[in-house]
Amino acid sequence: MNAMLSRTIDGLRQHNYRLAAVHLEQGNTALSRQIKAAGRLSMVTAAPEAFNPLRQAGLVSDILLGGLKTLIRKATLDSPRVIVYMEGDKHTFVPDVAKMVAPILKGTADLSLAVRSPEGFARFPRVQQRVERNVNRYISRLTGIRTDYLYGPRAFSPGVVPFFQEYPQNDWGVIMYPLVAGIARGYRLATVEVPGYPQPGYMQKYDLIMRSPPAHLAWRTIQCRAIIRAARAASKKPS
Repeated sequence: MNAMLSRTIDGLRQHNYRLAAVHLEQGNTALSRQIKAAGRLSMVTAAPEAFNPLRQAGLVSDILLGGLKTLIRKATLDSPRVIVYMEGDKHTFVPDVAKMVAPILKGTADLSLAVRSPEGFARFPRVQQRVERNVNRYISRLTGIRTDYLYGPRAFSPGVVPFFQEYPQNDWGVIMYPLVAGIARGYRLATVEVPGYPQPGYMQKYDLIMRSPPAHLAWRTIQCRAIIRAARAASKKPS
């Protein structure tokens, strides 16, 4: 995974994007130095000596997703035209960032979402497909827009940034709440189809650690429940 993170950072820099990153360090200080050097805004936190990301999921969420809210708030001080969220392991997506932000830069959208093609989605593990299809259907009913909400990369105009701070939790809802809140308040959404890259190799190894499809299903369910809670809260328009 560290190699993929490094490739993502290098790719973003080659495309002249300004980088802000949150990273939970697990012994790779070289990667931490690269992150700090690449982005004026960066948060690198050392993991505890005895660290199990499954058993300490709350700690991971507080560091990574709580840090994300902080970074996005600080990034607005630079008056950006667009703010992009993407996971560090999606180095293959870097060339598609320009395609995703284009509708916002053109003024035809306020939000932009990268969605997987049907063929690309079919390349993910079956357990993941099953859970994500159900969650996508649920969010589509809330928003009235049927699409793939769960691939990950998304872009926001600066006007949407305050919605990040509205959400009180530091869980996976941090990613979904601003998107659904923006749609509920009339912000325009554009979707940009990408091939739908297969699950990264390190995630496949992670799933093997889970030892069984039921364990993988349990993990995906916990993650997606947080997304559903956030989407439900965000879909309620302010009075």
